[in-house]
Amino acid sequence: MTRHPILVGVDDSDAARRGLAVAQQVARASGGTLQLVHAVKNPWASSPQPQGKHAELLDAVLLQAARSRVAAALAPVAGAEKIAGMFVRAGRAPEVLNAAAKDVNAALIVIGGKRHTMLGRWFGSSTGHGLARTADRPVLVTAASQEPLRRVLAAADFSRAGELVVDSAQEFVEMLDGQLRVLSVVEPLPVVPEVPTTVDADEYYRWAETDLATRLWPRATQPHAEKVMRVGQPVETILREVTDWAADVIVVGSHGKTAVERSLLGSVSEGLLNHLPAALLIVPPIRRPGKRIVPAPALAHSVT
Repeated sequence: MTRHPILVGVDDSDAARRGLAVAQQVARASGGTLQLVHAVKNPWASSPQPQGKHAELLDAVLLQAARSRVAAALAPVAGAEKIAGMFVRAGRAPEVLNAAAKDVNAALIVIGGKRHTMLGRWFGSSTGHGLARTADRPVLVTAASQEPLRRVLAAADFSRAGELVVDSAQEFVEMLDGQLRVLSVVEPLPVVPEVPTTVDADEYYRWAETDLATRLWPRATQPHAEKVMRVGQPVETILREVTDWAADVIVVGSHGKTAVERSLLGSVSEGLLNHLPAALLIVPPIRRPGKRIVPAPALAHSVT
């Protein structure tokens, strides 16, 4: 059966080499192939672009210089054939990676996670944040750890996206022969002093756990899969669970919020990207022409 490629965004950084090492682990486990891609910042984004053959020659020189620099950095960890086949394209990294993923019908995009200041994210974003907002296929952002991915924490909410998270996490665990824990976070009931509450908190949390036990948790059929519910704020609670359980990768869903909503309210996936305590697998819905957003296919089904 034909295997779909795993697209790996690379540059000359340590983070890119870590991302490539994780992509190699996933490729070995899934039987997929790797396609390396390097995005070169467009030198004419804020300057007048020259015209004619001189401009074409200058672009070619810039792309070749970038290829040589990245190839030298990856030589110790990537085979010569993979480096020779690397795509080098000009443009913003998220746009280049999304376009390349479409070109090769990639099942997964992998990048090495980097720490960015809040100011840097506000003005220029990061590749991880850009892909979290725009990718139409799963994106794996690796963390600083060099350990193989085995302990998978699925952070699944009560929406349709939560079901997709559990399904995708289970496929990922089976592919890696790993361990699965499904975590669902229930936010505390709001307390408004001026408004008397008519909902008993304990009863509400019991109802939430019953709903999870009947609708969501049965989807986690992997042997010895753990299912837990916590009460708290989502990002902080997930971060605590990652530490307590020593998770190697977190699986979260992307709800397809608009850019305006994200800039004002943020999202769990982007909040976790800001901290990146472990590798982060972001599973988006996909939008089909003329239809509402529907879940993307599970990861392992895509790579086979």
